[in-house]
Amino acid sequence: MTTFANAGDAYLETPAQPRTSLLAVASFVSSMVCCIPVLTGLFGAFLGVIALFLIGGSHGRLRGRGFAFAGVVLGLLTSMLWIGIIVGATRAFGMYSNAGTATFEAIDAGDVSETRIRFLPALDGAVSDEQIIVFGQMVRDDYGGFVSGPRSLLEYMTAISNTGHTGFNAGDMPIGLTYEQGTMLAYMLMPDASSRPGRSEQFIRDLGYQRPDGTMVWLSEIEIAAPRDAPDGPKEPDKEGPEGGG
Repeated sequence: MTTFANAGDAYLETPAQPRTSLLAVASFVSSMVCCIPVLTGLFGAFLGVIALFLIGGSHGRLRGRGFAFAGVVLGLLTSMLWIGIIVGATRAFGMYSNAGTATFEAIDAGDVSETRIRFLPALDGAVSDEQIIVFGQMVRDDYGGFVSGPRSLLEYMTAISNTGHTGFNAGDMPIGLTYEQGTMLAYMLMPDASSRPGRSEQFIRDLGYQRPDGTMVWLSEIEIAAPRDAPDGPKEPDKEGPEGGG
């Protein structure tokens, strides 16, 4: 006698164990990676959103909602943080680069008052108008007239690269400026936070530039030759009358 198994038994399956969503894990890992902060953070947040949708529609077959949610939150937070850092750094670069360009352009034009605007009080009091004029003349003798300064971060990096100089000290603010006879590496020395006054536009503690032979010239070290004494002229006649006798 042939027996038949219950037809319904053929459709009875043991429920599969839920597995962790790989997208959820990838979202969390991407949000934590900082090699390309903004891109990895946004990518991690994007993966986390997709993973949440897939987990929600899996009817229990996928898990990892915590990883996905953490990936979204961390990805957005790290991206916002790095965007803020990049924007702040770009603004600071623009301020210092524009200030350096304007200062050396004023030096080239012989505008002493405009040159002094960004000097710290110590530099402003230590440097004479004659030193600024001589400094500007030395720059013109070495590189010709001023042409332009960098207008973007890419132009800034290109100009620095054109000077062939790569090693800079802490507190240096190098700027590659274009002159008639080539690119000049100019310097603004910055103060530390404790010595900087309240006026934010005053921040230069010295100016310098690299000559074509590689030597450095600093504004504060410019020496002005003392004026020579006037040659002796004819002696004035004795104002007292001749001694007369009676």
